[in-house]
Amino acid sequence: TCLSQNGRRPFSLSAATIVNSAPVHVQPYLRLMRLDKPIGTWLLYLPCTWSIALAANPGCFPDLGMLTLFGTGALLMRGAGCTINDMWDKDFDKKVSRTASRPIASGEISQMQALVFLGGQLSLALGVLLCLNYYRYSESILSLGAASLSLVITYPLMERFTYWPQFVLGMCCAKLSCSVLCLKLIFYRLPEL
Repeated sequence: TCLSQNGRRPFSLSAATIVNSAPVHVQPYLRLMRLDKPIGTWLLYLPCTWSIALAANPGCFPDLGMLTLFGTGALLMRGAGCTINDMWDKDFDKKVSRTASRPIASGEISQMQALVFLGGQLSLALGVLLCLNYYRYSESILSLGAASLSLVITYPLMERFTYWPQFVLGMCCAKLSCSVLCLKLIFYRLPEL
């Protein structure tokens, strides 16, 4: 094994290490989008990769461009969802020890800064969505994006109205996965009209 004198590995490339090595003024924004805790991004991205793989032609690898677009989209939309959640819950987060150190609750980022950051994330996510536009079916792509955005915005509110907020989160992931598969089938299977 490759251990240093203190028993730890000398180099570790974890998400938390990347966030901690970023410039100090950027770190609160990276923590706001939970870049240091990537499991949510993976849970959003992996069903997309499975759908893209299922829609690939038999014997062919999945489309690397689509995997990249959906990976970027998963990162941005998960970050936007976390930002929205922290904006909704800032007063609650201050009172809970597990969440009191989040950037908005702790005062590192103001509500206005979070709103501007959210706008940036959503604008970049829209750019990813528009990259999926093959100059056909643009209304379908934009309507799927709008429907997914409504679920991302309402998910944090479900904690207040139901005991099953994860059900809404599951609908977000399922909708995205089904959308990927449908879009791939439309783009690659239908003849040119």
